Amino acid sequence: MVVKGLSHYSERIGIIGGGPAGLFVARELLRLGLKVDVFEASKQIGRPPHCTGIVSTRTFERFNIGFDCVEGVYREAVFVDERLRVFARVEGTPLAIKLCRPCLEELLAIQVLELGGRLFLGAKATHVDSQGKLFLERGRVKTYDHIVVADGATRTISRKLFKSQCSWLTGVEVRVVLQKRVRCDAFYTFHGPRFSRGFFAWFAPVKDGKALVLAPTKPLVEQHAEFFRKALNIPPTQI
Repeated sequence: MVVKGLSHYSERIGIIGGGPAGLFVARELLRLGLKVDVFEASKQIGRPPHCTGIVSTRTFERFNIGFDCVEGVYREAVFVDERLRVFARVEGTPLAIKLCRPCLEELLAIQVLELGGRLFLGAKATHVDSQGKLFLERGRVKTYDHIVVADGATRTISRKLFKSQCSWLTGVEVRVVLQKRVRCDAFYTFHGPRFSRGFFAWFAPVKDGKALVLAPTKPLVEQHAEFFRKALNIPPTQI
């Protein structure tokens, strides 16, 4: 999201958010010869790990970060209903790519720095105004020609600016080691309130017999955590 429209005459750009979106935009603007500062609230890029990291092949190509971060290549998506019946399949060659999110963000950050961008970690933005002022914690203020808001799921800034009516969708992600090998070139989505209220759950195999299981849901996060703990025989301290 852009607070003030970008133009070919822009000079100084401030970007709020050091996730994939913010870093990608920063890299592309730097390639146009603009001066870019990125502000990330976390003290370390890509940490803590979050998000499954499945992207389309087109998105993967646009990231242009090589194959070092690739954890899986999927050629089929399988859609499963509440009774565990397959009701649809989508194939591609390949269809989607599983990326390691911390690796992706670290490589994008390296590209930003190599192009002359500046990256400020542990710098939480609290507000912006229409005059290009970017307000940070502890009273710091920066001024830019234009500001890009890429604050991700936190929506700290975008919620204030655009009065967003979006609600939170939280969930439980479990990384498991499989007792039996499954196809590593297909991922599965599970639909229905049995798996996820208001969304869907998914199962994404990765290499070495491991997989990610995620169940987003509007309410009942604790119940989902308990469900996974019992189903997978995981001690309470590990979920």
